[in-house]
Amino acid sequence: HFQKAVNYYQQAIDKDPSYAAAYGGLADTYSILGYFQPSLREAAFAKARAASAQALALDDRSAEAHLALAIVHWLSWEFTAAEPEYRRAVELNPNFQNAPEAYSNYLVSMGRFSEALQQVDRALELDPLSADANAQESIIFAYQRDYDKAIARLQKTLEIDPNFGLAYNYLAECYEAKGMYDKSMGAEERLLTLFGQPEVAAELKRVYATSGTKGVHLWSIARDSDPAKPGYNPIGVAENYAKLGDKDKAFDWLEKAYQQHASELIFLKGDP
Repeated sequence: HFQKAVNYYQQAIDKDPSYAAAYGGLADTYSILGYFQPSLREAAFAKARAASAQALALDDRSAEAHLALAIVHWLSWEFTAAEPEYRRAVELNPNFQNAPEAYSNYLVSMGRFSEALQQVDRALELDPLSADANAQESIIFAYQRDYDKAIARLQKTLEIDPNFGLAYNYLAECYEAKGMYDKSMGAEERLLTLFGQPEVAAELKRVYATSGTKGVHLWSIARDSDPAKPGYNPIGVAENYAKLGDKDKAFDWLEKAYQQHASELIFLKGDP
């Protein structure tokens, strides 16, 4: 849905070229697009920077614009430049729920969990039924290795939005960390189905039934390790090698991710 979001923000800009918040939203969308689609990352981040610069030129007091710039800095590993922009976004509009939620995500990546919890609690005060904010709180619990608390929060998230894909992603990870592999695979299958890949979900189910978790890790490595394919994911390959106990190959693939400046490495400090 990223392209749809880009189109709608562009329509808003066409109607009112002085609307700073629309440029901020456009920058956010390009940043997230670049994070989730590595093949488009460089171009998407360049567009995000341009849109956030335009937003700030139009209105230096736009919380959306400062948040957009913060996210671009963060995903580009410019950590010291990112934090003042997050703080500015939170200060400029205390009722802008996205700002403390996004700042919380940054703080998680820095390993500052108590501060992250304060920010996400603020986001939940503003909107208790935000699926994003509820899922964000679960990440903090999971990174602190409190998987039961994380799972309970994720179940609440799915009561709010039964089709919230990222919640199934986090559930799969939490169940796996607890050794509850059947439930982990079930959550992973649900995630793939929601993301429009029912045939991949069926293949995952078959691999797990015939080869167990080891087979799933090898299957995932085979899927994620081809640079010519859109699903290429060196971080995922490294994680699966680590789970197989092959530390040398895990480090090899982390090095590939580092050389490519992979945004996903931002969570390396805190991710269990």
